[in-house]
Amino acid sequence: MSRSHLVRLWCTVCLGCALFAAVPTAQHGPVDWRVPDVLTAVDKKDILTIARRVGILDPQTVSVPMGSACLLVEVESKPRVVGNRVLSDIVMIRHNTGPECRPSAPARRVQQKGNWVAALFTGNPTSFTGNPRRRELWRIRDEDWRVDIHLGQDVPYDDAVMVVHAIRQKQLIDRRQPPEPSSPIRYIDSSRIRSIDRSDARTIPRQYQVTESSEPLSRRGGGGQLLTVRIRDGRVELLAHMQWMS
Repeated sequence: MSRSHLVRLWCTVCLGCALFAAVPTAQHGPVDWRVPDVLTAVDKKDILTIARRVGILDPQTVSVPMGSACLLVEVESKPRVVGNRVLSDIVMIRHNTGPECRPSAPARRVQQKGNWVAALFTGNPTSFTGNPRRRELWRIRDEDWRVDIHLGQDVPYDDAVMVVHAIRQKQLIDRRQPPEPSSPIRYIDSSRIRSIDRSDARTIPRQYQVTESSEPLSRRGGGGQLLTVRIRDGRVELLAHMQWMS
């Protein structure tokens, strides 16, 4: 083998090693830990190990989705934007043992590491019934501004765009019933819109409920505002505006 061939081979090997070493840095960014201070570095490592085992290779956020005597955390992947959809994968992981922690059912598939366990079960891939599950949000844009929201069943994306734009641009038509019309419309922060669903009056076409909250959809507790709106004759009408608590 000639000297020049050996030099080229060595350069190829060095380049391959450099690229291989760079892959973890490119794939995995810092994780946002929104968890109690009692979690140790070992706890965090075990949680991420379980998340990787179930397919969440690029975790972005670890949070506590609800209050529980047996500590429960939620690991969510970095979102992927596919057209107007924003997709992320989520797995729920809890303490395995503790005064308020029940053992996992023997028949369930589980992933365990240290004192953390994930009970795995299938459900509707885009619902809250599976673990892990997929979250689907829809991205609505207004020039450089954007918001990602949940759309309920039978809510067309184009209608959601009309509603969000009317709120953001303060173009709602006041159709509130007395005594509400005596006060001016209090516009909500469009950046805090979390979901748009069909209203309870499902027989009325293109009538929706808009939920605004300062907390992500996965959180429980807190409060926000709820608008009932209707699209008619190419305009968005405000039918009701109320506060909500949970």
